[in-house]
Amino acid sequence: MNSPERVPADVCRIHLVRHGRTVMNVSVRFRGRLDVPLDEVGQAEAREAASNLRQVPLAAVYTSPLERAKEVAREIAAASSLAPVTVDDGLTNLDYGRWEGLTKDECKERDPDAFRLYAEDPMRACCPEGEALADGATRVVSALLGIGKRHTGQEVAAVTHGAMVRLAVLYVEGARRLAVQATHRVGNRLRGPRRRAVRRLGRLPHHA
Repeated sequence: MNSPERVPADVCRIHLVRHGRTVMNVSVRFRGRLDVPLDEVGQAEAREAASNLRQVPLAAVYTSPLERAKEVAREIAAASSLAPVTVDDGLTNLDYGRWEGLTKDECKERDPDAFRLYAEDPMRACCPEGEALADGATRVVSALLGIGKRHTGQEVAAVTHGAMVRLAVLYVEGARRLAVQATHRVGNRLRGPRRRAVRRLGRLPHHA
C-alpha cells in the first residue's frame, strides 16, 4: 500500500501497526504484559500487514518487546529488506495488573467501580495493581515522538497493541472515551508536543 504523499522534511510519518490475533483474543481476555504469541490467523495477518507496507519506503521498523508484536515487526522488516527491528519499551502494552488474563465480565465482577471508570472515563482510570491509562498514553506518545525525532523526513513502522493505538489517538485528539476502533494500521503524523495530527485510520481487519 503506497503512502499518499511525500513526507515533508520536518515530519516523520509513522505507520502504527497493531499485532494480529492470539488465542487470548479469541476468548476476549485482557492480555496486557502476558507474552502470548500469535495464533495461525494472527500469523497470516502479520504477513498481510507486511504485504500492505511492502511498497512504503520504510526507513526502520520499531516494535513492542512482546513477542506477538515482534513477530509482526519481523515480517514487515523482512518484506521491506530492512535491518533487524528495534525494540522500544515505550510501545509495550498497558499493564492491566490483576485484570490480565480476565474477561471484561470477570473484571466488572471483581472491581466494579474501577471497571466503570475504565469504561466511562479511561484517562482518569487505573487498572488495579497495574498502570494508569493516562500514564500509558503519555508513554506511548513519548515513544512515538522520540521515533519521529530520529526519523524526520522518513517513514517508519511501529508495531504495538490495540490499547496503545487507542490511547495514542485519545491523547492526540484530547478525547475521553476509548471509542476509536483499533486497526492493524494507522497512518499518523506526529510533529512535536504542540503539533500533533492523526492522519487517518486504516481499514485492515483487527481483533480486540
